[in-house]
Amino acid sequence: MNPNDLFEVIQSARIILFMGEKDTGKTTLITQIANHLFRGGLRVGIVDADVGQSVIGPPTTVGFGEVTAELTRLSDAALRRFAFVGAITPKGNMLQHLLATRQMVDAALACGMEKILIDTTGFVAGHAGRLLKEQKIAAVSPDVILCAQRGDECEHILRQYARFARPRILRVAPAAECGTKSSAFRQNYRAAMF
Repeated sequence: MNPNDLFEVIQSARIILFMGEKDTGKTTLITQIANHLFRGGLRVGIVDADVGQSVIGPPTTVGFGEVTAELTRLSDAALRRFAFVGAITPKGNMLQHLLATRQMVDAALACGMEKILIDTTGFVAGHAGRLLKEQKIAAVSPDVILCAQRGDECEHILRQYARFARPRILRVAPAAECGTKSSAFRQNYRAAMF
């Protein structure tokens, strides 16, 4: 998708949910879009619902941060609130994860955020991944789902929304600079954050 077309669609949306497998550049894309919207004079909130790799709030939480200056990285957003999930994965903790995400979206709305960008986990595979994403979409009712995917790994989730005008589905290829993080890297990151 052409970046200008992407920004045009996002301008008309209030709640944008980002989806994709791990290491598809969701966080980088959110950072770029948040900066674009912030430069446009909008109040931008970010809901970090990636409990295992949280950058807004501690691990095991869903955090809400506000963009108060241009971001170098997503963790530069000013932490406003967080909700405790108590686990680093949504597997086995789906209800807590969904409720915490909805609470943070509500907090962002209550704080007057004009744009709310929701980062999600890379858990999209299989029945459980589909169920998690479907329930999260139902919980937050996004205007746009922005999906970063290499092939068609998210289509089993997205296809059911194709016949509806809302949420609008946008697909982008992973960023070229997007690298793969090993399990050891992710574990070390979580340990450092704890």
